[in-house]
Amino acid sequence: MTVTEQPQQNADEPTGPLAQNPVGQTLSLAGLVRARLGEASLPEPAKALVREALGENQARGTSSLGRVYLDSVAVNGFRGIGPRARLALSPRPGVNLVVGRNGSGKSSLADAIEVGFTGTRAHRPGQDATGGGHWANLHNAENPKIELKLAIEGDTGPSTLTRTWTSEEFGSSEATFRRPGHGTVPVADAGWGTALADHRPFLSYTDLDLMLTGKPSQRYDAIATILGMELLSSAISGLSAREKALAGTAKETRDALPGLKEALYALEDDDRAVQALLAVDTPGARTSTSSTRSSSASLRPTRADSRSFGSRPG
Repeated sequence: MTVTEQPQQNADEPTGPLAQNPVGQTLSLAGLVRARLGEASLPEPAKALVREALGENQARGTSSLGRVYLDSVAVNGFRGIGPRARLALSPRPGVNLVVGRNGSGKSSLADAIEVGFTGTRAHRPGQDATGGGHWANLHNAENPKIELKLAIEGDTGPSTLTRTWTSEEFGSSEATFRRPGHGTVPVADAGWGTALADHRPFLSYTDLDLMLTGKPSQRYDAIATILGMELLSSAISGLSAREKALAGTAKETRDALPGLKEALYALEDDDRAVQALLAVDTPGARTSTSSTRSSSASLRPTRADSRSFGSRPG
């Protein structure tokens, strides 16, 4: 039989799932970067580039919901669970400790939480996360179902996430999300894509072992997504690629400048060529497009005074 041990609560903790988080709650790493970016003295165009690299203008599955807490999980016909079994949890900040003898269904319930939210079993090393393996209960495989009761900050009642299967294929599952006062929608419309990737609902023994005892690269890979490092790494790569592209454009421009100047010198009787040479060779200089031919003539460079505009190639 499976039981839960509720975490102890002190007077400063919230009294329920609907209590608001205290001011100063820890931000995600990406959120912290955005907050500091707003306080930085960088020029606004530079801030805009960083925001773009962080995917601010991209649809990343964001949700307008408050914090979501798992209230209970009910399962039937899934893995080691045949007839319907339900596990109640404490829907507030803290840790739920589930204990029980071998074969009591602990792992099946934990697996059901991940599958209920995501439809995959990403924690199973060396296996296709969408393949499922032996997922249906051999003795009660009809109408397998996972039902997750959720407590959402600001709501007066629980919401329900339900996942069912239309065939014996693991990938045939469908999930709906019912929230009081908002009706029922496919769970994909809840906007949890990014949150579920950054804060996986379930970590296996293998995941935890790699975080603690794996090689440095394994430990980094194991915690990078949870800490939001994947988003920051992607942003840094994007900014580096942008910098490389701009540096390449600047180099191409510098390499083309001698040829451009040679061509402009060949057009020394053209007022526009004179103005272009002045713009190229005089830092900060501005020429007026309304200059007359006579006034431009006094500024027209010749081969003899080409050094006034920089060393002439050739």
